[in-house]
Amino acid sequence: MAVFDVAQHMVNKAAGVINTSAPFRRSDSGNDGYLKRKGLGELVMILFETSLIKVAIEVISIVIMLVVYRKNV
Repeated sequence: MAVFDVAQHMVNKAAGVINTSAPFRRSDSGNDGYLKRKGLGELVMILFETSLIKVAIEVISIVIMLVVYRKNV
């Protein structure tokens, strides 16, 4: 239960830091020109890296679920 207490404390602490009135302007998104200048090989590598990160996050979430499940059983 200490893990959940620490997590709740961190969430409460971060809640005061987050500013919900962050404006977003179209000129702020610099990815359009960045991606247009990249070649096909670089775009495929970006796709591979993001796919790898997605799989890693899913694996980590399964591991966390198993750890929490074993503690409750």
